[in-house]
Amino acid sequence: MANYDDYTLDDVYAAVDRAKENGTSFTVFSTFAGGGGSSTGYKLAGGDVRGVLEFQKVGIRTYLENYPGTKFFCKDIRNVTGEQILKRLRMKSGDLDIFDGSPPCPPFSMSGSKRKGWNKTKKVYGFEQTNIEDLSFEVARLVGEVKPKVFICENVKGMTMNYAHDHFQSIMDAFSKHGYEVGWRVLNGKNYGVPQARERVFIVGIREDVYKIISGNDLSLRTGRVNLYKEERLSIDNTTLDGIWPEENGRIPDIESAIGDLMDDEENLAEHKEIMKVMEEQKRWKYLSLMPTDLRIQKGNCSYAEYAVTYFKEREKEWELFTDDQKVIEPKFCWENKKTGEKKFVYKKPIENRDQWKNISYVKHSGFQVRRVAWDRPSHTLTERGLQIGTAAHLHPGQHRGFTSIEAKRIMSLPNDYKLSGNLNERLARVGLMVAPKQMEHLARSINEKVLLPYKRR
Repeated sequence: MANYDDYTLDDVYAAVDRAKENGTSFTVFSTFAGGGGSSTGYKLAGGDVRGVLEFQKVGIRTYLENYPGTKFFCKDIRNVTGEQILKRLRMKSGDLDIFDGSPPCPPFSMSGSKRKGWNKTKKVYGFEQTNIEDLSFEVARLVGEVKPKVFICENVKGMTMNYAHDHFQSIMDAFSKHGYEVGWRVLNGKNYGVPQARERVFIVGIREDVYKIISGNDLSLRTGRVNLYKEERLSIDNTTLDGIWPEENGRIPDIESAIGDLMDDEENLAEHKEIMKVMEEQKRWKYLSLMPTDLRIQKGNCSYAEYAVTYFKEREKEWELFTDDQKVIEPKFCWENKKTGEKKFVYKKPIENRDQWKNISYVKHSGFQVRRVAWDRPSHTLTERGLQIGTAAHLHPGQHRGFTSIEAKRIMSLPNDYKLSGNLNERLARVGLMVAPKQMEHLARSINEKVLLPYKRR
């Protein structure tokens, strides 16, 4: 493990200024900009973010608190045209260097509902949304209208799983048809200076005329426009555009180096107290407070502790102390058929008609994905829901609570003084939805050095 390198907004501004002075700056327009995570990454790499699109007002407020004066659209992407974007940026079609997008796709999350969540109307991020999984096609539409030299589209790793291959393929084809060489790669934030094992898929496209000029610069000669989908294989695989991706830096930062000093911080301590008050009032506190803390692999501990394991063991101890009558009323293991009322007193879920069975066991694993990672490891993936005080799926290594917003900022690799608006849960949500800045910094710098600069210096 390595130390996490923290930084401030002044460092971000300085990186932008240096790039402009030495002629390595590049222009960016960002959609689904949120609170500014991806934009911070672009700026660290020397990017000049000319404008953003974000439909949540709280996201725009957060963005402008940190990067005042940025041109913005606070609108649904489906109601914005490429012509409007170009007019706002005072650019012509083809002028923009990078068009960025991080469309939300909850159904594709590794912890999401998979295909069951598709084609639904639901409340997402505070708004009624229909077919939210289709918003990537809106990014592709705008790319076709704005014609940037490069586009970068970030999404959850689940997009690359077998169950989503046809949808993932259709998204890449939507970009390809506008005249782009398209490639994709799953990148893990821990390999790029983020103290978090955050895996995200990045789809990158290079405009055909740009690609032809720089294709000798260690880029794959394979084309990605084979519009086929056969036997769960992607016609555009993750070796396309092989030369543009950033190299892993070989230094994986751990949680302790990122947040170990924050318990002495007054603002962080205030949030700690606010969260602890809620945690201690929860029904699960009885079990959560028994979980092991301060794990360290170097001391022979496990890399993480799961709430579900502690809950199971403690419930089993309780059940063994029951009277015979209590054991009849509260069976140790029991599955009830929701349609027929039939009960089966077994540990494992019945195989037949699996969807019909409900676990009513007294002893069971509950609270999956609620875990505590060892101090000397990177955090597991932070999510919007997992960071909420009531959910607290991401437990502090040494405290029986979730992370504060100050700690979450560090784990997401945001600047120390990055401003977050709203109440504590709203601030945590902003962080959980972000693209990790240092992860985006490495990708943007690599693309600038291997694609944009060679093209401009031809």
